[in-house]
Amino acid sequence: MKYFAEYNRTTFIGFWGSVFIATFISFFTEYETSFGLSFIGSSIITLLLASIAYIYIHYYFSLSTKKNWLVIGLATVALFAISLVVEYLVIDWIYGGSLLSYYPLWKFILSCLPVNLFVVAVSVLLFYFGSGWMKAVQDKADLRNEKLSTELNLLKAQINPHFLFNTLNNIYYYASTQHPETPDMIEKLSNILRYIVYDCKAERALLKKEIESLENLFSLYQIKNDEQKSIIFEKSNCNGNLQIAPLVLLNLLENAFKHSDALLNDEGFIRVRAKVDEQDILHFQISNSVKKNGRKESQTGVGQENIRKQLDLIYKHKYDLKTELSNDRFHLNLDIQLDRKDG
Repeated sequence: MKYFAEYNRTTFIGFWGSVFIATFISFFTEYETSFGLSFIGSSIITLLLASIAYIYIHYYFSLSTKKNWLVIGLATVALFAISLVVEYLVIDWIYGGSLLSYYPLWKFILSCLPVNLFVVAVSVLLFYFGSGWMKAVQDKADLRNEKLSTELNLLKAQINPHFLFNTLNNIYYYASTQHPETPDMIEKLSNILRYIVYDCKAERALLKKEIESLENLFSLYQIKNDEQKSIIFEKSNCNGNLQIAPLVLLNLLENAFKHSDALLNDEGFIRVRAKVDEQDILHFQISNSVKKNGRKESQTGVGQENIRKQLDLIYKHKYDLKTELSNDRFHLNLDIQLDRKDG
């Protein structure tokens, strides 16, 4: 609505500025008046006609919807009668009180009334056609944003249950064996779910909370094999009020754990680095070994495609995602221009 107001104000001022210039030139050339008189006369007439147009713009449609045609007709006659009287007095003043000797009254009315009607009608039409066009543009933008929001929520819904079920399966396994680390695993999962439920509803979440969820996820997998030393997570400069689209990093990491053999193979590994530079660009890197009995293209399949769609929807040209899978090694590099939370 603010954009509509600015657009209509600009159109209104531009149109009536042109009317003022045309009226001024008419006074200055046709009536051969001085610069000062031409300026005053054209200002009065322009303001008068602009006021009539303003009244029509703000009151005509409210009256027409109530079908007050008699009121509309009488108001129209009154407004243009007033405009003719004021114009006559202004021009008569410029002529020094001798307008009738140059212009008979009937000739004055026939020459000024059509011009007044035309100018006011054009102004009203410009306003409403401009508003209608801008409203159509805004409605289209709102529809597109709603569609993007719906699509983004669907993409999130495709990923989160998979992560949850995998983690619950791990906890179930340890609970069934009465593993001493089971309560700690439940606490870590609870922290992750709290982040997903309460902090991921908005379009952005604090980066430090996303990083905390990564650390909790690392802990869950490290508990599964506490002798595994090749699961490494390094972070740098990830605090403060920096924001990121929620769940992007978390799902990338979960995808790496899903397809890595780090928990099964002594030579397997998962290495993750998250660093924010001085331009608030996050550099997120994942390197992991891949299960030899799995499809080599699996880690770059549906999960990666969903993440890329999310990034396209939210960041558009403000991110760069590169992946490479070769020799049973997967490498991912993601750069994102982060936002800062106000305040």
